Amino acid sequence: MNKAALCLWYAGGAGDAAQFYAQTFPDSAISAIHHAPGDYPGGKMGDVLMVLTCTGDEKVLQQAVQAAHERDMTVMALTGKGGGALAKLLRETDVHVCVPHERAARVREVHQLVLHCLCDGVDAQLLGEQELSE
Repeated sequence: MNKAALCLWYAGGAGDAAQFYAQTFPDSAISAIHHAPGDYPGGKMGDVLMVLTCTGDEKVLQQAVQAAHERDMTVMALTGKGGGALAKLLRETDVHVCVPHERAARVREVHQLVLHCLCDGVDAQLLGEQELSE
């Protein structure tokens, strides 16, 4: 029989919710509980937190930004629709790339282009300018 791996998202009490689920369904068990970045953020001073969101209104991402600032980290936020509540949390030293569009698909397409450009910039910094062979 195939096993299903479920991901349950809760604002609080995830352990209790997982126990209830495991007790409710026969032959189910909890193999791991992972906490959201806002609950247990990582990073240290000088690190960069990159956040991608179409709206900027996800609470867990807002918590991650606040936790990053508490650790003197820089935040790079790729957002859409004006950046939402997350944009209001950003500091002057953070980087905010906001795609001025309402459709999530368009926002994600531009985010993907920005990520490719960032990767190209990192490659150039690490490897130097590469000539293209034809």
